[in-house]
Amino acid sequence: MKKTKHNSAVTREDLFRILAQIDDLLVKQKRNLSVTTIGGVSIILQGFRDRSTTDIDIANVEDAAAFQEICAGKGIPVDIVTISSTVDFLHAPKVVLFSGRALVVNSVTAQDLIKLKLERFYKQDPEDIYAIIQKTSLPYERYKAIVSDMITDFTGNPRGLLLSAMVIVETVYPQNKADFKALLTE
Repeated sequence: MKKTKHNSAVTREDLFRILAQIDDLLVKQKRNLSVTTIGGVSIILQGFRDRSTTDIDIANVEDAAAFQEICAGKGIPVDIVTISSTVDFLHAPKVVLFSGRALVVNSVTAQDLIKLKLERFYKQDPEDIYAIIQKTSLPYERYKAIVSDMITDFTGNPRGLLLSAMVIVETVYPQNKADFKALLTE
């Protein structure tokens, strides 16, 4: 996957402006595109966290390649994620983030974002997960169920996944640490 050099971070306002520009371009070209975001753009546009991002991560469904090509022409890096072991991009429920005249940008749901962030667990992922949990008032039992469901399909090291999930429990649900540790010994 080729990445365009782009070093400036974009905010929520920037994203809506960029998507509107792409929508205008598509209208002029008499083309319609639909994409599904799965990363920072989803976090920002769903209002979970006020932060910026330097790229757009999208699922390899719908019009991903065409969207990536248009964005590359504008100097915006788009990473097409082809696989996740815990979220089925084709069948996952989606929410609409942007709906223009020719462009629709969807996102996976908050719970699937948590799965994707736990599966990857890079430096910004814990803060994103904290923000999703806070914004959606996700109860501990639901979080635990999400993690338990992930274990069945996860293709990596399940212990690593559980340890990442434990970081979240220790911060957000500290009163449930002992209960969650039981998953580590199963």
